[in-house]
Amino acid sequence: MPSLHIVWTLLILRYAWPLSPVSRCGSMLFLVLTILATLGSGHYAVDLIAAIPCAIFIGWLIASAPKSEARRHLDDAYLSKP
Repeated sequence: MPSLHIVWTLLILRYAWPLSPVSRCGSMLFLVLTILATLGSGHYAVDLIAAIPCAIFIGWLIASAPKSEARRHLDDAYLSKP
């Protein structure tokens, strides 16, 4: 069973990455601390490794979902930033 704690933090990292260097550092720190806490609480390392394909799949599902008008407007505003 993949660790959903790690899936959650991987998704945060993926979607925080393009925002700013501060969000990158914060989400990477959150990921590292979550990995340490998860391993320290009794999860096996294989659970953390199994979280990677699970996070990729969930990210793909999010990216392939039909976009609403509001989401298209937000994407256009985000992509037009200098």
